Amino acid sequence: MLKADGSSAGLSDGRGMSDGADAVPLLVFVVEGREHALGLDAVVRVLPMMDMAPLPAAPALVAGVVNIGGSIVPVMDLRRRLGYPPRAPGLSDVLVLATGRRRRMALAADAVRGVVARPPSAITEATALAGAALPMAGVVKLDGGLALIHDLDAFLTPEDDARLAAALEAAP
Repeated sequence: MLKADGSSAGLSDGRGMSDGADAVPLLVFVVEGREHALGLDAVVRVLPMMDMAPLPAAPALVAGVVNIGGSIVPVMDLRRRLGYPPRAPGLSDVLVLATGRRRRMALAADAVRGVVARPPSAITEATALAGAALPMAGVVKLDGGLALIHDLDAFLTPEDDARLAAALEAAP
């Protein structure tokens, strides 16, 4: 399991790393009681929730910004993106700091389950899902069900990405 400080500890729920050389490593996290995932190669670290500052003129999917090591990082609101009920961040929530091709961002999550590795046969890519409207890379089978694998580069529309870039540029 990835701890809040970014270090790792063993998974305790029996979903440990596969020994397969072609296994895909994923960080599994929870939002509104449902499991989600990111490719481990995109994950920088997991941080405890911190105060966010508002970012005027940012797209609605941006919950705010945080200062991480002197860099201003937008926090994406997965609840809004996925149609979950809104709620204020809690003290036990976490930020999954990740980097896509275009930018670094943080995803607000309720908790982190840990790191798992699954064979490619356990992952269905988004292109194979008829009518997939969410910006996702695919779906992975986990022991307890399925998890959406998020695509950071598709999280914002090109228009929203441009609005976010302008809002970040205008931020003090």
